[in-house]
Amino acid sequence: MRLQEATWLPLADLLATAHDSPQYNEGSPRSVFYSEAWALVHMLLHGDPKFRTAFSAYARDVSLGVAPDEAWRQQFGSEDVLNDVRRYIRQPTLQAVQYELSEQIARASGVPQSMTDVDVDLTLGEVLVAEGKPDAASLRFDRAVAAAPFSLRGAVDRGLLRSDRQLLTLPATPAPVADWLADYMTAAALLEGGASDEATLTVAREALARCLAVRPDIPNAQVLYASAIDDDTKAVEALRKALAAAPARDDYALDLARALAQQHDYAAARDVLGRVIARPHHPDAREQAFSMMRQVVKAEENAKAAAGAVRPSGTSGPRGSNVRYIYRDLKPGEQRAEGTLERIDCAGRRVTVSVHVGDKVAHYQAPSFDAIQFLTYRDDLNGNIGCGARTPPDRVYVTWIAGDLDGTVVALEFLPKK
Repeated sequence: MRLQEATWLPLADLLATAHDSPQYNEGSPRSVFYSEAWALVHMLLHGDPKFRTAFSAYARDVSLGVAPDEAWRQQFGSEDVLNDVRRYIRQPTLQAVQYELSEQIARASGVPQSMTDVDVDLTLGEVLVAEGKPDAASLRFDRAVAAAPFSLRGAVDRGLLRSDRQLLTLPATPAPVADWLADYMTAAALLEGGASDEATLTVAREALARCLAVRPDIPNAQVLYASAIDDDTKAVEALRKALAAAPARDDYALDLARALAQQHDYAAARDVLGRVIARPHHPDAREQAFSMMRQVVKAEENAKAAAGAVRPSGTSGPRGSNVRYIYRDLKPGEQRAEGTLERIDCAGRRVTVSVHVGDKVAHYQAPSFDAIQFLTYRDDLNGNIGCGARTPPDRVYVTWIAGDLDGTVVALEFLPKK
């Protein structure tokens, strides 16, 4: 669409747009929204440098919970930015930037898979189910099963569609050729469809075992396998493989932390959750990790209290409790002190952490918020850890190495209340 000829959305409407807004979903308004939004962001990132600084601060404020309109007013004031956008898109050339990433991008290998007519019918049928078109899907499944009565995937797809467990009958003869994709799709349909009886779980486990024997590099196959087996050790092993193959999948990390906690390996679970809290890839992951961290801490307290466990190292739990916590191990060159976290200041790409240690307030820096490892041993710590004052201050262990100011902060451990 030619944006210069369209009726633009007011800035307030642009900032307030959500996933269920008409301009996000419907016809012509959607086209205007996307064009205008892209033009605005392009100008903020590649236009006048003053916009880039304000936009970075705006994005930070919104991520910390400030309402979009209020965050915009704080950073841009009353300036009519849309007029700047109109002038910007009339330029004969636009600036581009080439980024060189400091870290290797994680890649997943892909293998072309030829599809038979049966595969096509089953795949399209599954898409039609997802689109809420069961009648059209049923025709695809019926045709596939008629052409390939040995297809386990076809029997499962058709049975689940009709919500009739009686139809989940296994083919009388096995498929003539092993097919990892069919096995994966069969197991996914059963497990994601809520399979809970032992017979169905057995079918899913066997299908996943066949799939993983050929394609152990499929992360979600490892996750599904972990959910289908009763062996906690093998489940943790499978989830570690999945997370190693897809490190940006915060949901895999949360699954792994949950499995570790079920094994009573609370320290390892906290470590996994701490990495999600420090560097989440999904907008909701940090809050979910905080919530699970509280559950892990509570479970550890209950387990140690029940066992009457006392370990020489560590600090005792709440008054009247015999729980002792095992804190993060110090690495070479690191120092740690107990204090109260007063505030976290974020300025540009630097973060300054202020901790009252002894009779002074020490200031530690970090290159970014993500560079700090956050761990909590409290079950009442609610909300995200963000920039600004901590009210009331939090009792913490601060760990640092030599660096600017009083040092470079490595980790913050939120200690139990006394």
